[in-house]
Amino acid sequence: MKPYRVMPKSFIYDDGWQHRGVCNFSKISAAQITTLHDTDFELNMFVHNPKMDQISEILYHSNNLKDVPSAKLVKAFLDVFTDIDYVIDIGAHIGSISILSAMMGKKVVAIDADKENLNLLCSSVVNSSLQKNVVIIHGVVGMSHKAVTWAYQTNGNHSGNYVDTEDITWSQKSGSNWSLEGRAPFMMDNMIDMLPNMTTSNVFVSIDVNGYENIVLSGAHLFFKKTKVRGVLINFKYHKSKPSGSFIVQILKKTGLHPYCYLNNTLVNLERYKISNWPDQIMWI
Repeated sequence: MKPYRVMPKSFIYDDGWQHRGVCNFSKISAAQITTLHDTDFELNMFVHNPKMDQISEILYHSNNLKDVPSAKLVKAFLDVFTDIDYVIDIGAHIGSISILSAMMGKKVVAIDADKENLNLLCSSVVNSSLQKNVVIIHGVVGMSHKAVTWAYQTNGNHSGNYVDTEDITWSQKSGSNWSLEGRAPFMMDNMIDMLPNMTTSNVFVSIDVNGYENIVLSGAHLFFKKTKVRGVLINFKYHKSKPSGSFIVQILKKTGLHPYCYLNNTLVNLERYKISNWPDQIMWI
């Protein structure tokens, strides 16, 4: 595969911060900060206005890490699979998984299409002195480099933004609170060129992109072939009764992973249950 020629905008630490169009700290002064408590550490995060942004509301009103389902799942996974080197957080939002993983000593690649989310994530990284652990990329991950349409809300809610697909179209989301923007995606396969040492590392991937998860996996053939992916947390909410759900299952089973969920702090294999009955968050191990 030819190297990806257009490097997405990123904010990389290499003996000093390299600013590449992401992270505007001048906008952070009015942001609110919240703390999630855990037995091992405290997770301090900058959030959007919790009255406007859905994910920020959850984080702001949560006292413990266990109150945030996705972060709880990742913490449980990383506690067991201690040999994970890299965590790839696709659809990072303001970064609960990214910050958590960096706090646990992992190298993190946090990717989000919303610059306002990344401004807060950058500030959380700096606030916790995690600069050496985190690479932040502003971009859309897709199945090819063909331009896509990114739909985002203009009412202060940064949690429901999405990329147009056949299943989720602009016509379903049209209204005064939405705007459109053309984006040139990169693929998970391109990350092999961006971070070559990842091919010899143990990797965990989180994908939460509001119904676009199957498209992200469509561009990850070489990534799964050339890296040691030990686990994948995927938002399955939008795929349970759709062909995209069967596609996701097929792709991840080919990698040798199996679907699980946590029930009463116990891992439960989901393969004997109907896909339509699976929970929203699936951990593939």
